[in-house]
Amino acid sequence: MRLDTRVDLHWLGLLDQLYALVETPGAEAALAGTVDEWPAPWRPLIARWAARIGARSIQIASPFGARIAPQSPGHEPGLLSHRRITGQVISAHSASPEGFTDAQAREFKAFCSHLHSAWALRSTLDAAQASLAALHDVIDALPMGLVVLDERAEVVMTNRQGDKWLARLREIDTPPPLLAQLLQSQYGLTDKELPLAWNLAQGMPLKQYAALSGRSIETPRAQLKAVFRKLGVSDQKGVSFVLFEALHAVTLQAMGAGVAAWVAERQLPTPESAPRLSWR
Repeated sequence: MRLDTRVDLHWLGLLDQLYALVETPGAEAALAGTVDEWPAPWRPLIARWAARIGARSIQIASPFGARIAPQSPGHEPGLLSHRRITGQVISAHSASPEGFTDAQAREFKAFCSHLHSAWALRSTLDAAQASLAALHDVIDALPMGLVVLDERAEVVMTNRQGDKWLARLREIDTPPPLLAQLLQSQYGLTDKELPLAWNLAQGMPLKQYAALSGRSIETPRAQLKAVFRKLGVSDQKGVSFVLFEALHAVTLQAMGAGVAAWVAERQLPTPESAPRLSWR
């Protein structure tokens, strides 16, 4: 029997499940030598592995608790793992009185090897995560904000101060109420077009606006075309010009309304009633 992992999909499927099981609860205890049987989530897969290699059972035991000694394939009904797996020994009992064939013994050896590799990978990842957690503790203790970006300008690490600054940068501003009323009444901008026009007028890129609003780039791009048409401009600079001209107008209007209210409430003094100031 020749093992060909390139075409043996059943073998590849078992391997994939074996590596995935190392992430399940109880795997640490099983592979660290603190239990003498497979964790419950492992047992169905171990049974399928046993059927694969023609074994009645595959067991896990400490080196001194193994009930069988290493045997030659084809002569005795037992096999032991060829290497220690973090203090544990894996044993297999053949379902046939003749014992295991050479091909079955090779598959059992491969099973043990992959189990060891999966656990080594798990240990490496655990160590990396522990180191990263320690690094985060140091970074969080820094008094200044820290934001680390990758080559695609994606945030990969921040500290507490950096999170606060990012939260402020990621906010989508809304135009002042008076300006919003003017833009809706005079240009017909919708509620969704208003924040888009306001943020782009302040220099925010369209891609950033789409990311902050949680939408694909196509949606705000289509809205931007409608904004251009309604404002009668052809680019983002034109949007800025129209909006800040409108902001200037509503600001003056608000100031004028305030002066008018003051005049209406107070009687302007006449020359006769104005108080005389003495310069002596």
